[in-house]
Amino acid sequence: MKFLVPLMILSCLFLFQYCKTTTYTPENYPARQIVFGSGGGFAGTYNHFYLFENGELYKNSSTDAAYKKVKKLKKQQVAQLFNNYEKMGLKDYKINDPGNMSFYVEFKIGDNNHKMLWGGTNETVDPNVKTIYSILTRFTKVEK
Repeated sequence: MKFLVPLMILSCLFLFQYCKTTTYTPENYPARQIVFGSGGGFAGTYNHFYLFENGELYKNSSTDAAYKKVKKLKKQQVAQLFNNYEKMGLKDYKINDPGNMSFYVEFKIGDNNHKMLWGGTNETVDPNVKTIYSILTRFTKVEK
């Protein structure tokens, strides 16, 4: 009888060890995600943001490769961004026009990646792309 309590505690600890949630990084996240950022200029530094379908937002840069969690957004907001991407026909829009300062949005859906890169002066950017980029960058602001 005196071994029953320690045995129960040990069993609970063992079970809780397997109840941990899986932590994902942008490299191994299995669902849809949006990658966006900007960079270039004199230093050539790029800032990258990774918005997961589950609402988690991470960042890193070309000078600091470690992923840092910025915040968690509502799943409905992220779903709306993916819906807008589809409804606006952006999956068929192609632009690869880097400049001194470049901006990009990349939608990763399954095995398909669609990246839109702009900043140069050779091509006109679809206003819908700029709107989605603007919305995404607003999400990167941390409320105080």
